[in-house]
Amino acid sequence: MKEKQLMDAKAINKFPIREYLASRGIRPAKDRSYCGLYHSPLREDHMPSMKVDYDKNLWIDYGAGEGGTLIDLVMHMERCDAGEAMRRLEQWIDGGPISSFIGKKND
Repeated sequence: MKEKQLMDAKAINKFPIREYLASRGIRPAKDRSYCGLYHSPLREDHMPSMKVDYDKNLWIDYGAGEGGTLIDLVMHMERCDAGEAMRRLEQWIDGGPISSFIGKKND
């Protein structure tokens, strides 16, 4: 039996941040064809201050001064390292429900 090949960071980061946020029930407060403005999922945010650039597939939280790729966002949201974020994202990309890995720690 062939062992499943793990995705690399470049492949994982191609998956849309917008879709990941939607799977978590996070929708943009303002939506354009090229970007969305969100209330930050990283902190209490009364004004939408997190921008997701849909073309570049990058995010920036102007209030926190942080941003990056999909993996970076999951690391911040789930408080985990890059390897764990990649494992969780790969599971989500493969069709697992997002709730199946939220809050789980490494075994």
